[in-house]
Amino acid sequence: MSILNNLVKLLALGVKDAKAVSERDIRNFANEMNLHLREDHLEFLMNFGCETGSRLEIFKRYGGDFGFETFERVYRERRFEMEAPLGTTFFGTSFLGDSFCVDGKSGQIFVYDEGQRYGIVHEQIDGFLLECLLYVDREAFSDELIKRDLDPEFIEEFRLNNIREKLNGATRFELEYVNVDNPEVVSEYYMLGSKLIALYPSTRSLVTFSGGVLDQL
Repeated sequence: MSILNNLVKLLALGVKDAKAVSERDIRNFANEMNLHLREDHLEFLMNFGCETGSRLEIFKRYGGDFGFETFERVYRERRFEMEAPLGTTFFGTSFLGDSFCVDGKSGQIFVYDEGQRYGIVHEQIDGFLLECLLYVDREAFSDELIKRDLDPEFIEEFRLNNIREKLNGATRFELEYVNVDNPEVVSEYYMLGSKLIALYPSTRSLVTFSGGVLDQL
């Protein structure tokens, strides 16, 4: 189990409005629709369900719908514009109308439209969850230090010096429909000792988290 996976599991304990979804119900639906469902996607759908017609707080902050209710509706309605690209499975939608899919082999999350895959958005489902969970439970960490207006040179030097401490699978990218081979990085994460560093290159900011759940890693 990776550091990222462990961290996500610890942060998920702070989600109080999630409703478990039956594994059997999800598997039966996937079989009915002849869907290939990755194990990490199955676990995600099981753990982060919600009451009918509602939305989890962590998804509100991210700005979209990603639960099993949405998943099931999209496949039952069979709308052309929501058809996931070949080799992927529908993952969710943003409030602005963007649609996301999970690659069946790599587990990466992409933005798509009408069956056409575009740029990568998240490297893993755990990376997506880290983005959702990080700022929802303010008591998850004992300390939070924010630095703004960082020089581009500082950012590049930080990246080079700490490349081995970067959390694999946690990087988030801008939604990209044109420059799909080189999307801009929104956020990336590092574990420096017992501290979690969230680096936001495009906004030239950095947040250092310490204590709390990090002491359990």
